[in-house]
Amino acid sequence: MADGNSGNGALYFIVGALCVAVAIGAFFMLGGNLGPSTAQAPAAAPPAPAAAPTKNVTIEKIEVERPDRRDDRRDRR
Repeated sequence: MADGNSGNGALYFIVGALCVAVAIGAFFMLGGNLGPSTAQAPAAAPPAPAAAPTKNVTIEKIEVERPDRRDDRRDRR
C-alpha cells in the first residue's frame, strides 16, 4: 500500500461476480431459452365447473340488554 495502489482488486472481483450471478439468475427466471422461440396457440379453456347447490340460511339477531353502569358506580361510593 505504500506505493500508492489502493488495493481495490478484491472489491472489483466481488462486484463483478455479483453482476454475473444476477445476470445468470435473470436468464433462468425469464425462461432460459437461447434458440428462437416458436409461437404456440393458447390452451383451450377448461370447462366451467358445475353450479354449487344453493342453501337457504336464516340469521336471527339476539338482543341483549346492557346493564346500566351508572347504578354500579353509585353503589361503590
